Amino acid sequence: MAKYESIPYSRKDFINIIDILITTPNFEPSKDHYHRSLEIIMPIIGNAVVTKEYEHKVVYPGEIYILNSGERHGVTGELDQGIYKGFVFQIPYQTLTFASENIENIKFGNSKSFQNIIIEILYKILILDNNEYKYKHIDIAQRTLELVKALLEYGVTEGDMHKQSIIQKEITKVISYIEAHYNEDLSVKDLADRFSYSYRYFERIFKNVVGMTTMQYIREVQLKYAIELLIETDKSINVISETVGFPNVKSMQNLFKKKYNMTCDKYRKLNG
Repeated sequence: MAKYESIPYSRKDFINIIDILITTPNFEPSKDHYHRSLEIIMPIIGNAVVTKEYEHKVVYPGEIYILNSGERHGVTGELDQGIYKGFVFQIPYQTLTFASENIENIKFGNSKSFQNIIIEILYKILILDNNEYKYKHIDIAQRTLELVKALLEYGVTEGDMHKQSIIQKEITKVISYIEAHYNEDLSVKDLADRFSYSYRYFERIFKNVVGMTTMQYIREVQLKYAIELLIETDKSINVISETVGFPNVKSMQNLFKKKYNMTCDKYRKLNG
C-alpha cells in the first residue's frame, strides 16, 4: 500500500528542494508513496527511474519529470549506474493554491516542448538556494511562483483543458437552473443529484469555477431579485423574502445588512 507523505509548509517554504546522491553500496530506492504537493524530478548525473502505478519511466540528465498531486510513485537511480545525483523539487499544495484556486482540477503533463523553460527556472532557484542573504526566501518565493505560472501556461495537458471546458459548461447549466428556480427551496444536495454529481465533488467544482459556494451564489441571486422588488414595488420585507426564496425574513435581513451595511428599509428609502 502506498504511504501518504506530508510535505512541510510555512510562509517561507514556497518550495522544498531535496538534494539526492545515491551510490551503489548504500542504494535505497524510495518506497511507493504519494502526497498533495507537485513534485519535479531533475537528474544531474545518471538516470532516474520513476515508478508510477505500473509504469516505469527513465528520466535522463537534461530532462525533468513532473508528478502531480496524489499520484502514487517511487523514485530511484538506475541500478547499473555507479552514481546518481539529482534534485527533487516539491511545491507544496498551499503554494499551488496560492497561484491558482482551480489547481485541484489541473494535471500537468510531461511534454518535452516546455521542459527547457522549466529547467531554466529550476536552476535559478538552485542558485538562489545555494546563497545565504537576508531576503533569500523572498527571491525563492518569486521564482517558485514564476515556475508555477510557467507550468500553468505551458504544462497543462490538452485532455485536462478539455475536461476544464466541460466542467465550466456544466456549471454554466447549473447557474442557469439557479437563475430560473431561485425562488424555490433549492439545496446543494438536490442540485448535485440533478446534475449527477456527488455532493462533495459538486461543491468543489462549483466553488472553483464561480469563486463562492453554491449556497452563497443562490443567496446572491435571491438578494439581487429582492433588491429589484424593494425598489420597484411596495411589497413588505416579509413578502419579498418569501417571494425570492429565502427560508425566513431574518436570514434575508442579516445577509442584506452584512452586504450593504444597512437595513432593507433604509435601502428602500435611499433608492426607492
